[in-house]
Amino acid sequence: MDKKVTVKFWQLFPALEDGVQFDVSLQAAFALSGEHLVKELDEVRYQLDPRTSANAAPICGDVIRLQSDALPSRLKAGEKAKKLTLAEGEYLGHHTAFIYDTEKHLLGFEVKPAAAGLSKLTTLVAELANHQPCIALPILTESDINKLAGTKNGAVIFKIADPASLNAVDPDLGEVRDNIAFLKDLVDGAYVTVSIGVGPRREGLTVPKIRRLVGWLVGEKEAKRGKIRDVKVSQPHEAEPILDFVKAHFRTSQVLELSGDPDTDWPKREQFLRSSLAKAKQHVGNGNG
Repeated sequence: MDKKVTVKFWQLFPALEDGVQFDVSLQAAFALSGEHLVKELDEVRYQLDPRTSANAAPICGDVIRLQSDALPSRLKAGEKAKKLTLAEGEYLGHHTAFIYDTEKHLLGFEVKPAAAGLSKLTTLVAELANHQPCIALPILTESDINKLAGTKNGAVIFKIADPASLNAVDPDLGEVRDNIAFLKDLVDGAYVTVSIGVGPRREGLTVPKIRRLVGWLVGEKEAKRGKIRDVKVSQPHEAEPILDFVKAHFRTSQVLELSGDPDTDWPKREQFLRSSLAKAKQHVGNGNG
């Protein structure tokens, strides 16, 4: 079965000053086995499936969402559908592959809405390791970073309909969330559009600071929290945004012939992850961190 697989790339950093790097948490989590690799997050069970050793370079694995209810039906073509039942203790497994480069702190993560999102991976690994979760910053292409850094006069704009539901590990971003939620509730609004004007600057926009805010918002949008509509940079008198961060997020895609067997398919998925990582590493250091 041919299937299009897409991987997006992020840089991970400790959210708190006394936090640890993601690979340290991965090493602690990968040392576990069996039921100890399973955690319930938001009333859904997830399992970490190590595919390399924790000391490998890069580190690879799967996050599996375990499904035991709301199952699809089973049927033969043209016949009546029947209930799909599982044996006691069995689940349907929805797999999401990841690859992590410890030197660049670079994470490649499959885009699979029906499986696990980025925040589920970082939270799962953190809880298994008993550490604080890391924050994720999106990787942008060099051309997009140059475009952003060269913007002398513009505004960072984002639109949020449900700010109170945003998850923020970073205390500073937690304050941002609470302030936006307060403004929305103050006037009983349906949404809040925030426009942060940077004004004319000789050096252009400060890309690292923008990435911190944008990384949080893009991650929450992918996790379907906050009902985030826009995350972009615009300039006065320009009809189109200078940069739409959701669309600009670095990704690679490839059609793979997959069988549905996790072990048989893994070498193909791993090869794609590794080739994608090599491309993503070219952008790290060009304003990405």
